[in-house]
Amino acid sequence: MSDPVTRKTHNYDPNNFKVPEFRKDKDGKLDPTDYQAAVGLKDFMQRNNVLFVNGDHQWEANSKGTVTFGDRVVQLNDQEKAMFKKLSDGLLDRLDAGDNGTHDNVVGGKDIDKAIRNSWILHGNKTSSEGYWTDPNKSVSTTKQQAKERLVELMEKGHGARDPKGEQTFSSGTIESAVNRQRLADLKKNEFDKYLDDPTAVQGFVLLHKDFHNVDTDKNGNLTLEELKNWKV
Repeated sequence: MSDPVTRKTHNYDPNNFKVPEFRKDKDGKLDPTDYQAAVGLKDFMQRNNVLFVNGDHQWEANSKGTVTFGDRVVQLNDQEKAMFKKLSDGLLDRLDAGDNGTHDNVVGGKDIDKAIRNSWILHGNKTSSEGYWTDPNKSVSTTKQQAKERLVELMEKGHGARDPKGEQTFSSGTIESAVNRQRLADLKKNEFDKYLDDPTAVQGFVLLHKDFHNVDTDKNGNLTLEELKNWKV
């Protein structure tokens, strides 16, 4: 299925690219965009002849200013430190899902290449005031009424998560997984990472994600079936 919120927004050739000049904040410190950091990571991996980076590399980079690959320790320059700092803001996790929508806790070149072509994976649910990407919500064609009906149906069929009391819900994490990775658990079948091959449902979760705080009336981060049915559309 084609991702209903995918947009190709960057002129990026994975076989012939240059790292763009990093953006700076108002104090003149390096503050790369998601795209700049992602391309910077691809370049860093190629220059250091490594196939993957992971959360341990990210932690070491931010805490020590180095990255260790086997018996080799790479000292980071200021631009690389800024890149890893940006990656720690959720970007590394989003890149991790780039290749096939799943998280294996390592980021490879294919993850980066595909994430750059998918604005929702690359940028998450943020909105760019500088125009670096298009708000993915604008590409949703499903109405709120259609979304509500489909998501109520899914929850009634046993999809979602369970809160600490065992009650079935759509948690904030459930919704983000459906939007970012097109994955939704089927509790009745004990399938906890099932591919959501349903464009209406995925777009419905995009709309629900945007409206989450209004629907979550008890503000506990979990939506019950009753709350979902009371979603004002």
